[in-house]
Amino acid sequence: MKYEAVVEVLLKEGVSDPEGVAILDAVVSLGYGSVSKVASGKFFRLMLHAEDEHSAADVVTEIAERLLSNPVLEDFRVRDLVSASS
Repeated sequence: MKYEAVVEVLLKEGVSDPEGVAILDAVVSLGYGSVSKVASGKFFRLMLHAEDEHSAADVVTEIAERLLSNPVLEDFRVRDLVSASS
């Protein structure tokens, strides 16, 4: 069965995020003073074949742990895992 997964990778709390700070400064300078924090991150969409949803989730999690994120600095979450049409 074919699956599509979305993985979101963000810096852990407390890790310096200079890109997020720069974006926040720009947002505030554009007049959006109600915004108090911006966190930058990465977004990945994976298409894969697996026997079932549980197997697909296991593969996506393993890829995210081993390749898509740095476990010292980043956290990840599998945001969506859905059956995709062939």
